[in-house]
Amino acid sequence: MTRTPQGDDGRLRLVELNSMGDVAQPAWDALVGDDSPFLEWAWLSSLEDSGAASPAAGWTPRHLTLWRNEQLIAACPVYEKDHSRGEFVFDHGWATAAMRAGIDYYPKLVVAIPLTPITGARILARPGDRAAVVAAFAGMLEDRCARGEFSSVHVNFCRSAEVDELRARGWFVRTGLQYHWTNAGFTTFDDYLGSLRSKRRNQVRRERR
Repeated sequence: MTRTPQGDDGRLRLVELNSMGDVAQPAWDALVGDDSPFLEWAWLSSLEDSGAASPAAGWTPRHLTLWRNEQLIAACPVYEKDHSRGEFVFDHGWATAAMRAGIDYYPKLVVAIPLTPITGARILARPGDRAAVVAAFAGMLEDRCARGEFSSVHVNFCRSAEVDELRARGWFVRTGLQYHWTNAGFTTFDDYLGSLRSKRRNQVRRERR
């Protein structure tokens, strides 16, 4: 756990956490509210405890939190990565180009939900604190890259408002494309199969077997 004091009065401090276990569940979840179950403490903690998002798997937690006295006022899920797997953002071409240019692409930082390509907030903050929080979190991430600790920082599947906040600081915007399946009124899997041509039905059944 790393603590960095912020502000002249010493009451506001930036804390980097090495695991979700370093912060109380109610404090973290109070910032999430009704946003998304994948941002909640239980989900992120389960990924770490199971080993799915752990240093051994190439996901080293470096979560950012901002505290006012003893109250958590903002949080951000951050991981150090030494590969690009499990992000559902395919930047392997950038990594290859960097290698050819003699640039170390890894380690990098990602602000994301591991193994979960679901759009949602990535900087959790109370509305009145948001501008200061974005400045504190983004500033720290930028500084760590500028010092050469990491090649870059990537914020994956964030909301458009966060894109605008970070773009205003000079961050580059990466455009992605997702395909979503929509249920056309099917109540059973057989209903879905019935909508396909015979060849496709047989392919699906074969793949399922």
